[in-house]
Amino acid sequence: GAALVAVRSSALLEDTSAASFAGQFDSFLGIANEADLATAVRACWAALWATRALRYMEAQGVDPAATAMAVLVQRLVDARAAGGALSRTADGEILISGTWGLGSAVAQGDVVPDRFVVRRDGTLAEVEPGRKDRLVSASAEAGVSPRAVAREMVDAPCLDEGEARELARLVLRAEAQLGHPVEVEWALGAEGLQILQARPLRVEPPHVPD
Repeated sequence: GAALVAVRSSALLEDTSAASFAGQFDSFLGIANEADLATAVRACWAALWATRALRYMEAQGVDPAATAMAVLVQRLVDARAAGGALSRTADGEILISGTWGLGSAVAQGDVVPDRFVVRRDGTLAEVEPGRKDRLVSASAEAGVSPRAVAREMVDAPCLDEGEARELARLVLRAEAQLGHPVEVEWALGAEGLQILQARPLRVEPPHVPD
């Protein structure tokens, strides 16, 4: 069948160094036909004028009339695992979080994701398995749907050491290309690891006790 796509909101003022709009706008996964695509694009445009977005802009001193909503249509990666990553924590390390299936399970808080800490020299410093008892997958027939994870996979890390280190290298490349620390979304599919998006990351200085 036809490839499924993801339709994502991307406001022009979104994710500046001053304001992160993470979670304010909508994404639609597993879109399979033109009618649903048109509906999703309209919904992304409308999200700019949703009450929560307007309140956020007011709090950040952003004029809604000064921005506009771009919409990204991406081929949906049929992800074996997916999640997010920070290119630089307060300790200067790369932090990866992930789960089985599509990353929306992490975004919606349905699972406790795995955590991987990679040093800037590429050393895998820490693996903290999460609890991933469900995963989200997408198909043209069923749409986006959750299902149970096999018992032996619930606590098993979704990336092996080589994959975690390779992903850390990709995250550092994104940081170098954009010229500042980044927060990324990633997916691991049949074609390997891919960065789906990157946004500026504000790094808080590490807390120094008195």
